[in-house]
Amino acid sequence: MAEEVSDIEKLAELSGTEKSAILMMLLGEEEAAQVLQNLTPKEVQHLGTAMYSVAGVDQTTVNMVLDEFLETIKKQTGLGLGAGRYIENVMVRAVGEDKAQSVLG
Repeated sequence: MAEEVSDIEKLAELSGTEKSAILMMLLGEEEAAQVLQNLTPKEVQHLGTAMYSVAGVDQTTVNMVLDEFLETIKKQTGLGLGAGRYIENVMVRAVGEDKAQSVLG
């Protein structure tokens, strides 16, 4: 049981940036590069530094970070529930109101 507590403590000690770095390292190189292209230079620097700092984390910690991420996503989205509104909002943010309406029409 003590090992479980230490795993939870390790997870609690990770910053949000370090958790993001772990998730980034689960992506393929191309996908990770695409994410980095959407960040500011300062964000890229912080995330890159964090990626080096978490490069040696154990599989249990990686799994816990991934589980935490999935739980967060589940709370924020409900695929199928309100998906139409979600898609419309994403389109509007991506291409603007007029183009979104054209695409969705």
